[in-house]
Amino acid sequence: MLKCNEVVERADAYLATELSSWQRFQFNLHLMVCGYCRRYIKSFKLTQKVSEQLSIANPPSDKDVSALVAMIQQDNQRVK
Repeated sequence: MLKCNEVVERADAYLATELSSWQRFQFNLHLMVCGYCRRYIKSFKLTQKVSEQLSIANPPSDKDVSALVAMIQQDNQRVK
């Protein structure tokens, strides 16, 4: 059976369905017994979906970035 570090190393290949049938079986078997790796794969999928939706061709303007930085700074000051 795979170890958690092997799941992390092969997560991209697993989601891209690039693993052989046997490797995929081993991967699925590990996911059935390991809640940590199930959560990791779930968050990995979400990260992939979000990154696919980001538009690199239209980066945010300097004004938008400055506004975001100001909001973060204000929020940090309220927390302190």
